[in-house]
Order: sequence, then structure tokens, then C-alpha cells
Amino acid sequence: MKERARKGDKLKKDEQQCEKELTRKQKILLAALEANLGNVTAASRAAGVNSRRHYSWIHNPLYAAEIERINNLILDFTECALHKQIQRGNIAAIIFKLKCLGKSRGYIEKQYVEANLDVSKLSDADLLAIVNSKGAGGAGTPTKSES
Repeated sequence: MKERARKGDKLKKDEQQCEKELTRKQKILLAALEANLGNVTAASRAAGVNSRRHYSWIHNPLYAAEIERINNLILDFTECALHKQIQRGNIAAIIFKLKCLGKSRGYIEKQYVEANLDVSKLSDADLLAIVNSKGAGGAGTPTKSES
């Protein structure tokens, strides 16, 4: 019984210590996550740490901050690779970038229209006519495959 109490006390001390600084295993896994571009499974294998450990450590503010730093590095790396593809004339990369950044210039897949319409005074028949009319965004509007 005393041994269990000691183990419980040790676990609490370990948890408190983890909140103040990263453990050796955490540092090893973080390095592996960075090397494996955030792939938890591959990083866990490389570090010899169960992937479930990673998800339990995320609640540690220091560990979470390192994960955020790694995710920002991965995003920077990915953006750099995308820009290289754009410079090489990769049409898919160009379209992707335009869809992300060119929305204000009309590079969009879907168009959203806001309408300020008071429908409270319309009859049920009028409402059904609007819903079923072509171009009103209702059930009668043809899909891409129909048009």
C-alpha cells in the first residue's frame, strides 16, 4: 500500500516537473516530429515513444508551444515548396494559390450572394416559387452536372 502511495507521489512530482521543463523523451519526440514534418506515427517510431504519449503531452504548455513552433516551421517549408512549384509554372500550384489569395479578384470556386429579403409577408405559394425558381439557389437550381 505504501509503495502505491509512493508511486502516486512520484507521478505527481513528475507531472509537476514536466510543466516546468521538457523531459528527455519529450525532447527526442519533438526532434523526431520536426524531422518527420509533423507525422506523429513516423516520429513516434523513430523516437521509440508510443504515439499516445504525444497526445497526452499536448496538455503540457511547454510541449504544446514546441508543437506550435514545429507546425509553423512545417507551414513555412510547405509555402516555400509551393512557391517553387509556382516559379516552375506548375498550373495546379498556381490555381491553388489564386484560390487561396485571389478571392477578392474573382478566383473562387463558389460564389456566395447575400440577400436582405423580408420573407415574413410572402405567402407559402410565393416562398415555394422562390425556392423552386432557377437561379434562386433552391431545389430547382441546376447543378454543374445538369447544366
